[in-house]
Amino acid sequence: MFEDTPEIKTPYEFDASSLFLTAAAEDFRRHAVLSVLRESPAAAARVEAGDVILEVDGRAAGELTLDQVRSALREHGALRVLKLRRGAKDVTARVALKRPV
Repeated sequence: MFEDTPEIKTPYEFDASSLFLTAAAEDFRRHAVLSVLRESPAAAARVEAGDVILEVDGRAAGELTLDQVRSALREHGALRVLKLRRGAKDVTARVALKRPV
């Protein structure tokens, strides 16, 4: 049974990028984009399914857990700079985070 606590009224910020991510590799430190919602902050920044996240705001993604990457993408109003590997080349995406409606 669930008990009513003060935390129940605190909004939970899930994601403000509209990216669906996965962690792979033996140590789960390879973060890839599974999908991107249409008309979302990530779509506007031209992030694509299949992109691999190399850096989040200059920090190597391999140093971060999947939860830490997701946490960085929760802050409504923030601008996150993602360095991505797309096929054989690296691209940079500037994602202006906002709450999904």
